[in-house]
Amino acid sequence: MVALMENAALRAVDAVLPPGQTTVGTHLDIRHLAATPLGLEVRARAELSAVDGRKLTFVVEAFDSHEKIGEGTHERIVVDPDRLVARAAAKRTTSRPAPEAPP
Repeated sequence: MVALMENAALRAVDAVLPPGQTTVGTHLDIRHLAATPLGLEVRARAELSAVDGRKLTFVVEAFDSHEKIGEGTHERIVVDPDRLVARAAAKRTTSRPAPEAPP
């Protein structure tokens, strides 16, 4: 359900982004409302509800053929995918100790 909601948000804006731009998910706050048995089709929808610079906020919902099964909000950031990949790859060449996990 989470993947469907994220994909719905991506598809909602992908066609209107500037060339060479995409979005990445940064926050998801959802409630799972009802169970869906295996084999039943599930669909999700996303509606852009706010834009704050590069941050996009969506209202997301998921449904099976009987009822709404999930709802919440999802945030995505507009990014240049080449720059994002380069920044991530740079972590391979930078030697830093991993942060310690809390006790």
